[in-house]
Amino acid sequence: MNALQLPVSPAAAAEPAAQSGNLNALAEKFSRMMEGSTPPSAAEVSPDSTVGNALLHQDESMRKSLQDMHALAHAQKDGSLNDIDLTSRQVELMYRMSTAQFQFNAMVYLAQGAKSGLQTLMRNQ
Repeated sequence: MNALQLPVSPAAAAEPAAQSGNLNALAEKFSRMMEGSTPPSAAEVSPDSTVGNALLHQDESMRKSLQDMHALAHAQKDGSLNDIDLTSRQVELMYRMSTAQFQFNAMVYLAQGAKSGLQTLMRNQ
């Protein structure tokens, strides 16, 4: 008997189809769960987590930078700062804003990478 003449049991032939059906059912269940869930709001993000700490730190940094920008604008209008002090505060604020923007972009790229990885994982399932 050669390989073409071997009898195929019905149970062995049905296993791949059953696995495929089971995977499809799991994929559909996951899709239903994802559609029904809502993303967490900013208040629901736990500050004890790494992501929560990063978001809180980023938010605090941006708020402080904006407050300092408003204070600098008022000081400039009042004329209470000389040119050297004004220039040094402007440079300091530009540096802080650049750092905050860099950190924000790094977090966005990290989130996009994680999202892409999960999409690839789901696509390959």
